[in-house]
Amino acid sequence: MIKAEALTISFNDKTILDDLDLTIPEGCITNILGESGTGKSVLMKIIDGLLIPDRGKVFVDGNDIFSLSKKKLNLVRRKIAMLFQGAALLDSLNVFQNVALPLVEHADLSQKEINEKVADILNLMELQNTEKLMPSELSGGMKKRIALARAIILQPKYIIYDEPTTGLDPIISAEIIKLIKDLQNRYQITTIVVSHDLNCIENLQGNIVMLHNKKIIFDGKYRKFIDTKNPYIMKFLGNKNGILSK
Repeated sequence: MIKAEALTISFNDKTILDDLDLTIPEGCITNILGESGTGKSVLMKIIDGLLIPDRGKVFVDGNDIFSLSKKKLNLVRRKIAMLFQGAALLDSLNVFQNVALPLVEHADLSQKEINEKVADILNLMELQNTEKLMPSELSGGMKKRIALARAIILQPKYIIYDEPTTGLDPIISAEIIKLIKDLQNRYQITTIVVSHDLNCIENLQGNIVMLHNKKIIFDGKYRKFIDTKNPYIMKFLGNKNGILSK
């Protein structure tokens, strides 16, 4: 389980998150929702240990990650995979090399075993025969799936998706959403999706955490979220032209 307590962080004297508490339940999907600039990605980078808050604690499976040594923190962080908004593939490496990189760096495997694992994960992503392609030869949707293959090849316990459908057309977005759901169902990965895309949220459902004005203003199930009478959330849904299904 991931648990944050009293998180506060500021940049250039501007407070982004203020005394925030959050629990991410295991084995399901949690959507972190909010307008641009509300601190969604900042929160996820804190949980992943990439940013250190001004105050507060983050526990991953009972470990207070900011009290750990660098070595122990790295071991905890291996449980968490992050799919960045821009895919973050290494342009100088081909598809095989990008996907195999975590195995090369963190797993004691033979080249044959690495080849088999990469082939298996690319088959799962329906990306057969792409091993030799360079990132510049991939479409936006293919880049997302390659990045996801790389993220899950070490079988993480947690995966964070940062705006997984941003910049994608509706057909590719639907494919990515389906893939997120399929992976969560297949491996029971605790899945955290950072987004302001209501179509993505509607299709994933799960738990909803809504950020506004440095705080969490909603934390609960999707059904309760769409029925809420909170004025800001109602306005947010209206501004997004989203009539979410009940």
